[in-house]
Amino acid sequence: MPNDMDFCDENKEEIFNKFLAKIGCYEMLVSEMKDYIEELKRVIISKDLELKNLNNYVDNLDLWLEEYEEIANKYSDIFQN
Repeated sequence: MPNDMDFCDENKEEIFNKFLAKIGCYEMLVSEMKDYIEELKRVIISKDLELKNLNNYVDNLDLWLEEYEEIANKYSDIFQN
């Protein structure tokens, strides 16, 4: 007849191994989440740079528009006189 203590030890070992396996799963999940967050940060930084570039482009368009308006006003003045 098996010793009850042997069964308890085997049961504890099985429970402990399952516990370690779950910890491993959680560690893997945390690692994947860290990778996902890092990728999200890269995307946000990239989109932020794109937005800044777009804003610079719009600012340049505004400057060009002002220059063309000045030129148009000068030619308008010349042709009116």
